[in-house]
Amino acid sequence: MEKGKTQLAVPQIMIEINELPMEKLEELNYNVISQNYEPISLKFNRNQILNKIYSQFKISPNTIPSVDLTKRKDQLFWNISFSNIFDKENYNSPLINFNVIVDAQTGEVLDSEKEDISTYIDDGTLLDYIPHSCLLYKRQHNDKEQTYESLWCYDIETGDKEKLYTSKSKIQTALFSPNNESISLIEVDENKADLYIIKKPDNTAYKVTSVNYLHPKLMKWKDENTLYFIDNSGTKSTLLAYDIENNNIEVKYNLNIVVDDFDVLGNKFLFTENQDESLNKTIYLKEEGMELEELDKGFKAKFFNENYIIYLKKCRKGR
Repeated sequence: MEKGKTQLAVPQIMIEINELPMEKLEELNYNVISQNYEPISLKFNRNQILNKIYSQFKISPNTIPSVDLTKRKDQLFWNISFSNIFDKENYNSPLINFNVIVDAQTGEVLDSEKEDISTYIDDGTLLDYIPHSCLLYKRQHNDKEQTYESLWCYDIETGDKEKLYTSKSKIQTALFSPNNESISLIEVDENKADLYIIKKPDNTAYKVTSVNYLHPKLMKWKDENTLYFIDNSGTKSTLLAYDIENNNIEVKYNLNIVVDDFDVLGNKFLFTENQDESLNKTIYLKEEGMELEELDKGFKAKFFNENYIIYLKKCRKGR
């Protein structure tokens, strides 16, 4: 109960009656005398009003709305506030905050206000972002003669869009370097994949992978000059480090597992092993000079800090 605020409640009463003959049950009556509350009659309850709003305004809430019943003189109103919801009719700004006032007796919407909290940028697939700075995304183009993909950068502060790269192959993933001066990119073509570096500001691209490593699948920046990537070949994976300044590749670890995901923090590595169709996979920790240490089963394992990791785990139903 919130102090200083009128509360809406549905009273529930349990009555215990001893030694009542079953044949007189239908004749039983009782009265409830309200002492510390005032009963009110509503034609539309909370759920009915919410369903009416969902239908009338074509919104899809993914958060729980704030719902208050207020009284002005002798009239009752539902005050409803939605945060971060999707407006199905607003293509250019689909994410909104939404406030509605509804007459509690008639169900009539008396006032409504939509607050845009998103901006349409482009059609594409988001690949990476730098908070308050840039978005990195790709677009797919289907022309009459050919299909190709392009990589774009969107400046959040200025609203400018810039095309960085075009490829006839599939752009699998792309990442900003920590200083935003380089972009790493993996593109896939039939049975092989290639790792590229795009240097800003002139957006020149060059291939990193050699003929010995044709299956780069995953990558993570350690710092502005070092990019780690995983090469998957057969039943094992190799962790490699690419030095941008010296333009050379070094084999960091030959692993006896097929890596599905990884993370890096300093000289520590987390590896998730690719295993059958199970969502939970074996998570390993690897430190300099040490063997792989099995930690647990799960997925999306990340370093939280020097001492902790975080990960998700699917539990069996009922646990």
